[in-house]
Amino acid sequence: MRIARIVLLIMIGAFAFNAACPATSSAHSDGEHLATAIKESEAVAAALKYMKELVEKGKIEKSWEEVDKGTGKIKQFGKKHEWVVTLKNSQAKNASKGTLYFFLTLKGGYIAANFTGK
Repeated sequence: MRIARIVLLIMIGAFAFNAACPATSSAHSDGEHLATAIKESEAVAAALKYMKELVEKGKIEKSWEEVDKGTGKIKQFGKKHEWVVTLKNSQAKNASKGTLYFFLTLKGGYIAANFTGK
């Protein structure tokens, strides 16, 4: 009986501490905070690296190798924040595949890439 009371008090204390200290709770469902995000230039550099890998694997046309700049913006998708980096290829054979979007974690990890931005 005494052990049960001690366990109950510990559990109540843990819940109270978690509620009182939101920094220790999971305030961001994606586990990454905007304050720790890489800079835009780093996100663009990461996307350019991933783009070169896609060229090497034959997933996108070779003309993408000439692209050396892009723009990045942090966007929110549901409760998650991600980098969306946009690369433009004026030499693309198919105009609908002239803009490539990379979705990256806030730390620069690859999530996905597509030509629609969605």
